[in-house]
Amino acid sequence: MKRMKVVLLGVAVAAMMGMSGNAAAVAVSHDFCTYFGQVVENPYLELLPPEFAYLIGLFEPPGADINGVSTIDIGSDPMEILINGNGLRDCGAEMGVVAAILADDTLDLSATGGVTHNMVYNAWTDNHATLGSCIGGLYWTLIPSLAPGLVEILEGYLVIGDGTFTEDPPEFYTITGSAGFIAGLLTILANEEILSMPELATIESYTTLPQYLGPDGDADGDGYTNSQEYAIYGPTEKGDPQSEAYVAAALDPNVPGEGEGEGEGEGEGEGEGEAFIQGGGWYEEGSTISLSVVGAVAPATYAWKKDGGAISGATAATYSKPAAVLADSGNYSCDVTDASKAAFTLGPVPVMVVAAGLLPVATLGGLALAGLACAAAGALIIRRRR
Repeated sequence: MKRMKVVLLGVAVAAMMGMSGNAAAVAVSHDFCTYFGQVVENPYLELLPPEFAYLIGLFEPPGADINGVSTIDIGSDPMEILINGNGLRDCGAEMGVVAAILADDTLDLSATGGVTHNMVYNAWTDNHATLGSCIGGLYWTLIPSLAPGLVEILEGYLVIGDGTFTEDPPEFYTITGSAGFIAGLLTILANEEILSMPELATIESYTTLPQYLGPDGDADGDGYTNSQEYAIYGPTEKGDPQSEAYVAAALDPNVPGEGEGEGEGEGEGEGEGEAFIQGGGWYEEGSTISLSVVGAVAPATYAWKKDGGAISGATAATYSKPAAVLADSGNYSCDVTDASKAAFTLGPVPVMVVAAGLLPVATLGGLALAGLACAAAGALIIRRRR
């Protein structure tokens, strides 16, 4: 019965990943924050078990960020999963760059060593075909209208393309980056015998462009990584869904990392472009929220904020809040001044506090299938925090 439920759920979820129907035109328009919102609001997610409903809040644009360093410990009891972001918002920032490139069939930054429209468009169409072959058959074609936007999101992560997926030992998975995240999901589905061509569950099967689109890539070839430009031009307010300033800077070699980030491309490469906030995600009531700034150059000062407001007394590299309550949910950021440069802001990172007992212990099959439906916008954070 358990296996039957997994398979039936797999049919329903994989059906939601049917053909996306991209237009054949070279210049194509995509709004990834709209896609993320469509997944969040999709009524067919009621097909998933109720215990996964709490995950949907993580999809909410603009704050979703799931493509950092993640681990899945299948051998633990209960299974422990921790998925972190990379500090760049997924829909408006990272995929916002992808959308801007796809929409401009004249874009060619090759003169400065940057990306071109043709590179991204060809990778996008290649990956659509490969992903269709990997999932295959009924799973890929059944009722494609059930989940508008989902396929485009997965393909967006694939074309960004950074990361790795490893099994060491086989019961412990380590996932990094955008393509690594998708490869991890596909591998779990392959283990459940869901995929038509499981050999295509590897990153190497897809056309990826991390040298241009990943956090450490350089889309415009100006010598500043995308992470460095995001640290300067990226969103600093909760209500900045599109990250227009960052997207424009990332695709303009004449807008270097100046102002607050001046000097980031020099020396040893330390400082804001490499610092990030570790932590965030889901916590149970009564547990301890813990957020830490990693990578700041000592000596450094810290000032933590929640939803843009200063947190009294929170001036250390690590912010801890014991006995978490529902009201502690929000977006957390940190103003940092370190030895490498002037003040800069990290985050925000989302923190969601739920009532004790609502964080489920997931089976591998149920997690894989629910996660595949939800992962596009930041689900699959199912770590029971004690």
